[in-house]
Amino acid sequence: MGSLFKLRDYWQTKYGDEEFDLHSMTIENLDNDPSGAAKIAVGSFQGNLRLLHAKQKGYTPDDVLFETNIGCPILQVGHGLVSASGARSTILLTPRKLIVGLFQRTAQAEGSGDPLQRVVAWRVESEIAL
Repeated sequence: MGSLFKLRDYWQTKYGDEEFDLHSMTIENLDNDPSGAAKIAVGSFQGNLRLLHAKQKGYTPDDVLFETNIGCPILQVGHGLVSASGARSTILLTPRKLIVGLFQRTAQAEGSGDPLQRVVAWRVESEIAL
């Protein structure tokens, strides 16, 4: 391995039956929330994509804003201003596609809890075959 600083290149972890590496996560205001609060996007080699908003130390199920399986391994998760709308997009690299998607906040149904709580929807803006 050589340098201790190069050790991060070999980092990998498992969570249940899922595997991740150092390219599996990005942190940014991914749902374009006006408050600017950062969210965590995590993608696994098993194709699971999650958007998390940690509000306190430790994990709770309420931290998961969105979860889906895209049907193929996610090799890298990133973000950027690549949308025509100027909104922050989430970018996923898979073995055969580059997926640019957008998380959008939508109002929660009335009577279903805290009126300030939001549900996040995922929309794929484009897929480019590699």
